[in-house]
Amino acid sequence: MLGFGAKDQIQLQFKSVVGDALLSNILAANRPVIVVMPHLGNWELLVQWIQINYPMFGLYKPSKLPQVDQLIYNARSQFGCQPFPATARGVMGLMRQLKKGGVMGILPDQVPQQNGGTFTDFFGQPAYTMTLLHRITQKTDAQLLFATCLRNKNKQGFSIQLQAANFDTKQDSVEIFNQALNQQIESMIRQNPEQYVWDYKRYKRQPDNSDIYALDKKLKGL
Repeated sequence: MLGFGAKDQIQLQFKSVVGDALLSNILAANRPVIVVMPHLGNWELLVQWIQINYPMFGLYKPSKLPQVDQLIYNARSQFGCQPFPATARGVMGLMRQLKKGGVMGILPDQVPQQNGGTFTDFFGQPAYTMTLLHRITQKTDAQLLFATCLRNKNKQGFSIQLQAANFDTKQDSVEIFNQALNQQIESMIRQNPEQYVWDYKRYKRQPDNSDIYALDKKLKGL
């Protein structure tokens, strides 16, 4: 796996970086940054690029298997990133760290736990979208940047691109915030749909508790 290589080996994978000045300028102004990384391209490799070049931290879901958990932790922290467990205590620690400055990474299209999201349109289908990103943005002075690490068309390495949020990130309404969030993610996916992780069950929570993956499960059981 690319994320477990030596620093020089990993750096060679990045053939171009666009928009890194956005990140550097925000940090130079002593403002914290939240880098929003959808399930598009290689987000694990993107984490490596960020933590190699910037002071980074973020949330991770601890594994119930100690050896696997240690493996994940080591990969996320090998170049200085500080991983916080995705628990109430971990979120509090992360927010304290963010207020001090630095770069926080987050996958915005993960399905949150019950009572942790809003049903928001995503490609024409209700998708349970986290409220955590809105809450952290409201409680800190952080700016949002969206980032991808996409495999090049010639399959020779990856290209990183960072872009500013195209909506008001200080929006008080979480519903409006989440709709704008999903729209920007949709726009990014439409540019490279073949590199989005479509098999991630983004719609596993529905307003009527229906299981839209029921047919898929049935076919797999045949």
